[in-house]
Amino acid sequence: MIPDIRALLQKTFPNERIEEHYGITIVATGDITGDGIPEALVTLGDGGAYTDEVTLVRMEGHNLVVAVFRQKDSKVSSMVFAQGSSVRHGETVEMKPERQAVYAGHWSTDDAGKLNGCYVEAYRWHAKTRTFNFNEMLSGEIGREFCRKVASNLEHIH
Repeated sequence: MIPDIRALLQKTFPNERIEEHYGITIVATGDITGDGIPEALVTLGDGGAYTDEVTLVRMEGHNLVVAVFRQKDSKVSSMVFAQGSSVRHGETVEMKPERQAVYAGHWSTDDAGKLNGCYVEAYRWHAKTRTFNFNEMLSGEIGREFCRKVASNLEHIH
């Protein structure tokens, strides 16, 4: 499916440098929409100093499409997420099929390596509009669990 994903990403994100630094990879799969067909988090083959660029693709009928998100500000578009970490900052995007959701988690640490910033943006599948809609309550629920886990992991490192 990589050749089909490559063509889709080049069409959807004409200003991104698809496969600029490495090949497209499938990071994770899961059935978020509940239709029995797994969605996939895929890298674009580019990123920043410590991150990879990742997006969500899914099947709509017989067509592969990039997922569309209704963001907090009600803007509707496809999205590119950051995934990776440096010494003081981290970004991730993960699926929660049991909640029909995908979320972006962000964290940062202080000079001592303790967590000093952490939040989540969660998007829940909406079948009627075929979009993943930002959900404040779900962001808080997943965020509490996610940030506890990040803090615990940091404590084990230091």
